[in-house]
Amino acid sequence: MQIARIHKLIMFLAGVILLATTAFVSDFVYQEDISAQRERASNITQAYSEELQHDFEYGILKTAQLGELVEKNGGAIPRFDKVAQLVQRDYIARVMLVHDDMVVQAYPPIDGSVDEGQSTAASDEEQSAPVMRYAAEHGTQVMQGPVELDGLGRCLIISSPVFLSSDTGEKSLWGFSCIVIQVPAVYDHTLSSLKSFGYDYCLDTTTSPLSDSFQRIEFSSSEGKDTLTKPEGYTFEAGECRWSLNVAPQGGWRSARAVPMMVAGLAVSGAVLVLLYLLFRLYAQRKRLHELVDRDSLTGVLSRAGLIERLNEQLHGRPSEQLTVVFLDLDDFKLINDLYGHPIGDAALTDFAHHLERAFPKNSLIGRTGGDEFCVVLVGKGPDEARGLVKRATEGTRSFSAGGQAYVYTISAGFADYPEQAADRMHIMRLADEALYAAKLAGKHTCRHYEPSMSSIKRTRLGFSVRNIATGIPGAFLVYRAHGDEEILFANDDLIRLFDCESLDEFLGLVRSTFKHFVHPDDIVRVESEIWDQIGAQQSEDDGAEYFDDYVEYRIVTKTGAVKHVFDLGRLVDNDTYGEIFYVFLRERRDIGSRHNARIHANAQTRNRPRIRRQDLGSYLIWMLCHRRRLQRRQREPDRARALPAPRGRREMLPLPDGGAVPVQALPGLQRREGPAHLHRSHPRHRRIGRRG
Repeated sequence: MQIARIHKLIMFLAGVILLATTAFVSDFVYQEDISAQRERASNITQAYSEELQHDFEYGILKTAQLGELVEKNGGAIPRFDKVAQLVQRDYIARVMLVHDDMVVQAYPPIDGSVDEGQSTAASDEEQSAPVMRYAAEHGTQVMQGPVELDGLGRCLIISSPVFLSSDTGEKSLWGFSCIVIQVPAVYDHTLSSLKSFGYDYCLDTTTSPLSDSFQRIEFSSSEGKDTLTKPEGYTFEAGECRWSLNVAPQGGWRSARAVPMMVAGLAVSGAVLVLLYLLFRLYAQRKRLHELVDRDSLTGVLSRAGLIERLNEQLHGRPSEQLTVVFLDLDDFKLINDLYGHPIGDAALTDFAHHLERAFPKNSLIGRTGGDEFCVVLVGKGPDEARGLVKRATEGTRSFSAGGQAYVYTISAGFADYPEQAADRMHIMRLADEALYAAKLAGKHTCRHYEPSMSSIKRTRLGFSVRNIATGIPGAFLVYRAHGDEEILFANDDLIRLFDCESLDEFLGLVRSTFKHFVHPDDIVRVESEIWDQIGAQQSEDDGAEYFDDYVEYRIVTKTGAVKHVFDLGRLVDNDTYGEIFYVFLRERRDIGSRHNARIHANAQTRNRPRIRRQDLGSYLIWMLCHRRRLQRRQREPDRARALPAPRGRREMLPLPDGGAVPVQALPGLQRREGPAHLHRSHPRHRRIGRRG
């Protein structure tokens, strides 16, 4: 089944939109996760940088305090060792006083003797002298390093200038108070914590106040690279030097939700596209099936269902617009089929349909409503114009060729006007049908416009009403819908009395107006299953049958609470008004089994022919039909029949009221009769097997 181009375009656009949405949502989630990770990394970097800065500022503060003690004591610090011990921390390697580029006091001592010790950094003119001059000129504490010191390794030196006042009040540079800080001891605890949090890091510094470029002093990378990918950094100053700490997650910035979100989005997109494909394919199939239902497969015009649907749409959409409904059929079509065969009959129907398409305007609705019956709906045509069109369509004879031979046929038609003569669709179609019937009675090959006198033609010729027929049926009679809620449409007086009810309303109230509550609750499932199994078996044998019969036995519960066993002989037919309905004939089992058999036995003893009462005749007929059903069922089920005992002779011969017997095959009325002509074998309802209820 091909999918329409517009549906393919919709699927393509839906795919693009879904993929774009998936990418957008995934990127949004990724950016959200990365932003949260970077914010966390930035906070950690700032916190650890501030902690490192605090350690440096501690050394700077203590260096300045040592310088103040030197100034107060005139160039020396009494009990220097005790003061140095108070300053000491795990990362402070040495405390020193430098005078004239010589270490005059140190703790711990250098090589065990202050006189022999000399600061490498203080004596290195190329490295320290410019820094010392900067500190003296600006009167501030400075940091230098990392530098290599003998016995200490890599260290940072914090120096604070010391000025002494002369007797004249002038200050002169005495020297420097210094604190030596070991690296990486000063920041090892900080950087090691970063590793435990899953971060790579790098620590850079300008090494001195005189330098503007950063020098990397510590680095950690899980990927073996010497640079970090898009790190988060924090820069601070300490001792006139700038420090920069940068961190990045080990393995780079990654989102834990983006990939699953992308996979989920792709899965949802694929599922939606598959669902759209299935929906559009189903839509295409339903559209195709609808077209098959709406169109007659033989002639190509609308089917009965399609015509009714279009006519309803026309009436509901433009209820005031004038319409003319025309019923037409081929005269003596059955004779054509019998004389020339069904292929010629099909050719006649096809030619008839093409003739109608040519004879009526393009906006007309043309449909096949029965075997040889067609309906044309003229839209927006007045009575005079419609009469002219119908007359021209029916006048003369039509001819067609099939198999190299020419055939002729004539047409009869009847039509009625809307809204002048009818108020709805069912009414206007019924009037047009009655006009066609009048044309047939008038001698065929003519067209008739509906007149009120035509309504009584069929009833007059029949001679009695439907009420008379229902009342005169020898037994209980029921009509109900075949599907849905199985609404009961009609019940005769015998059926009402069978339920011990006094009126139709009382009966409908007892059974709730449905067949589902008509049957005993313990039997309803079995009964409905048997009914449709029998109908299905008949359909498999003759798919073109116009109606199907069923026979079942079940119990009913009367108004008084009594339980009665009944025989049900039903027929499924299609009604123009109600759709598929069941006509059901019922008899109580005791009437058939006891009273009827007793009367037959009495008749057989007397050998006379008394007048059979209506009730006994009905019992007798239904008994014969039921027996016939049993025989037909055994013929359809040979395996089951072989398993059962051989039938007795009385099952092959049916007794008569006079005591005689006849073969079952010779009984009249037990063979399937032809249904009404308007129920054509192509009607879609007769090709469907459902369940009653």
